[in-house]
Amino acid sequence: MKLIQKIITGIFLSGMTMLSTDCSKPFPDDGLFNLLLISNIVNTRIIISKTSLSFREYSPPDTFTVALSAEPRPGSTITISVTSGSPRANVSPAALSFTGGSCPGTGNWCTPQTVTVTPVNNDVVDDDVNSFITLENVWGSLTPYDGLNPADVSLTVLNDDKRIFRTIASSNGNLGGVSGADSSCNTRAGVLGIGSSKAILAASTRRACTTANCSGGISENLDWVLKPNFTYYRPDGTRIMTTNSSAIFPFGTLLAQWDGTLSYDSGGPFPAWYWMGLKTDWINAVDEITFKPFNCQDWTSSNGVDNGGYGDDSKLDGRAIFTFILECNRVLWDTYILCAEQ
Repeated sequence: MKLIQKIITGIFLSGMTMLSTDCSKPFPDDGLFNLLLISNIVNTRIIISKTSLSFREYSPPDTFTVALSAEPRPGSTITISVTSGSPRANVSPAALSFTGGSCPGTGNWCTPQTVTVTPVNNDVVDDDVNSFITLENVWGSLTPYDGLNPADVSLTVLNDDKRIFRTIASSNGNLGGVSGADSSCNTRAGVLGIGSSKAILAASTRRACTTANCSGGISENLDWVLKPNFTYYRPDGTRIMTTNSSAIFPFGTLLAQWDGTLSYDSGGPFPAWYWMGLKTDWINAVDEITFKPFNCQDWTSSNGVDNGGYGDDSKLDGRAIFTFILECNRVLWDTYILCAEQ
């Protein structure tokens, strides 16, 4: 019996060090009862399947489960809510009830109950939000869960809203290559108070799709600058479009022009254009006879014998990314770089 006492005492002290007992006294003859009681205290747990959740505003709901490791007394309830930070997610149900009895059987305490967490898409360009899903124990004066509160589940809701904007200076087709175009975007982004940005254009090192509208999925992207399932806005908050899972917008009609502030230049009815090098189905544009890319030699040429594909800011259909081609030495018309926040 002393050997059993030492084993039980070791379990008791290692599992519940906040409790105390007088180990110098022998157990009574009903040592089996003490063994079961101590084992029940040590193993009493509120079992939560996940310690954290992370998803984007646009994501589908996620779930976690809650169950008990030992039979509760009547009236056992856990309440659930989202705290800390703006309300960027909803939880359902708001409370879980656990019943005693044999389980599985008349009681449900051992059966995991599902909590569904649904992100809230607020259609605002803002920061990620870190919150907690708080679970609170409402037991009354009950054993074996007296004073035992479940752990919170950490929650991160990632922003999925980005901005699209244009550079200020009109340029010929020599943009300094893809890296030079990206640098121009970042210079303008700094003025607008926007984070890291890249140019929405096609080159040998950057593409959206290899098949029409990325029929093969997002794996066709190469250093592509739009994000899948993101909503894009102008800097003034006007919503333009929401990309699909391949990080493109199959045309369709945009909700608004890319920029909208430049429909014509000061000299006449010439639209504001953007060097892009794309086709309307998001494939890199090439000459159908020579197969020479329409990208001003990867945006390093200002030579009149080279051509670059351009999009028209005044259009809401596929012409917004490909209207026609321009000679790469053109600087007379308003031709800019279109940029996307990363």
